[in-house]
Amino acid sequence: AQIIYHRYCLLLGNDIVEQQFQEHISTYGKSYGTKEEYEYRLVIFREKHAELAKVNSENANFQVGHN
Repeated sequence: AQIIYHRYCLLLGNDIVEQQFQEHISTYGKSYGTKEEYEYRLVIFREKHAELAKVNSENANFQVGHN
């Protein structure tokens, strides 16, 4: 149940991360055929974004990002 709740919270997230996701899609020429696939990929992007932010907050010597 916690994983479902976690994914639900990430899906709600904030508009800044979705905007970054849209920029990522544009930059790398991605496209998703359905709204469901877009939302699924957005959840994954949000999860990775949170992981990257955590790593970046713990390390002053380097920064990680989406690729």
